[in-house]
Amino acid sequence: MESLKIILFAILSAVVYGILHDQVTAHLCVEYFTIGHPPVFATDSPFLLALGWGVIATWWVGLILGILLALAARVGRAPKLGVNDVRAWIVWLMLVSAGGAAVGGIVGALLAAQDAIWLVGDMAARVPG
Repeated sequence: MESLKIILFAILSAVVYGILHDQVTAHLCVEYFTIGHPPVFATDSPFLLALGWGVIATWWVGLILGILLALAARVGRAPKLGVNDVRAWIVWLMLVSAGGAAVGGIVGALLAAQDAIWLVGDMAARVPG
């Protein structure tokens, strides 16, 4: 049962992270979702797109993380860890991921503002400048 709790907490954490991350992304550049993704949702609402894609893009990452973490925490001779023992590490991982995404986004924006990076091909023609 503890393994299932670890897996479910990892999935929930990943989905919450994905939704929050995509809320920022969708409100900065909705075209990432309306042009750069297949049309899964019949909306142009940044909020709704971020909600839907935040779940689609992250639930499976949480599942993989949860399974691997549950195995590491529960299998073998070492003392068995429960969800309460690994919760803080999962939250820490999500915060580090958010920090990395923020740094990457800022660097990307600065490089784009300096014309050091740019869209090419079909995406360049489809995304408004």
